[in-house]
Amino acid sequence: MDTILSRPDTDERFTCRPVPPTRRVPGLEEDVRRGLLVAPRSLPPKYFYDERGSDLFDRICDTPEYYPTRTEDALLAACADRVIAAAQPDHIIELGSGASRKTRHLLAATGRAGFHGCEYWPFDVCEPMLRQAATRLLDEHPGLRVNALVGDYLAGLGRLPRPPGRRL
Repeated sequence: MDTILSRPDTDERFTCRPVPPTRRVPGLEEDVRRGLLVAPRSLPPKYFYDERGSDLFDRICDTPEYYPTRTEDALLAACADRVIAAAQPDHIIELGSGASRKTRHLLAATGRAGFHGCEYWPFDVCEPMLRQAATRLLDEHPGLRVNALVGDYLAGLGRLPRPPGRRL
């Protein structure tokens, strides 16, 4: 069931709903037990992305040492108009959206191309980060609708909504 979230309190252009997994998802205790029994020890990355972890990763992306985000950002900045012209999307769906940094290029390109009804579907494990990113995007794009999806996208991929129209 969709719930209208606040942006700041009443923006109906922002909805958020959980995406239930299509398979059983191990809990924290099981993941920790499994991770401690292998070498090297590990934990699934989804546990790093609560509100604080998501914010920390966003700040890491700004450091000179972390080049992947800068590289992806530069590629999207250079190619967003061509991507949007080719796809002509009604919906942009992003897995592991985090702060939605790179998607800003695609959303700006939809505006330049005249696709003002394009909806954005960010999917992430961290609801507070989804809210924070949506607040910025809704301020930047007055005609945008954000349909946030919360869940483990590896387990919930089969339950993603399939909105009608062209999807990117």
